[in-house]
Amino acid sequence: MGIKKGSWEDNYVEACKSFMASNPLPNSLSTEQPGRLVESSTETAARAGSRPLFGVGSHTVPIWQRRQLHLAAPAAAPAFAFALAFAFALAFAFALALALALALAFALALAFALALALALAMISLYLISARMEGYGDSKLLASGL
Repeated sequence: MGIKKGSWEDNYVEACKSFMASNPLPNSLSTEQPGRLVESSTETAARAGSRPLFGVGSHTVPIWQRRQLHLAAPAAAPAFAFALAFAFALAFAFALALALALALAFALALAFALALALALAMISLYLISARMEGYGDSKLLASGL
């Protein structure tokens, strides 16, 4: 039994068939139809001439065989887990890049605001010092300020 190229459903069915061929079901669960993996309890009850409880038949495979069937699953599950982990890592990286971009934008805005405040403070100090030296408003306006 090897994993063939094809869909994972086909590989899973092949794995189940080969497992069931090597581990036959007990006589109470076997079926006469080839190609079917198991017989439901509804079919077993119909063969026995009785009705299933509440009209629902859900028995498929004993629990020990279910565990072995899960072990015989193809390699599609790890690939899906890897794809899911990759998607989460990509989303985390995108969120981190967005957070860093926002932090950089905030830092640049803060630096621009501080530069503007410093420029306004320097202009104010220049005007105050010019008035203290005796320049009136008319002389300041004539000089271009």
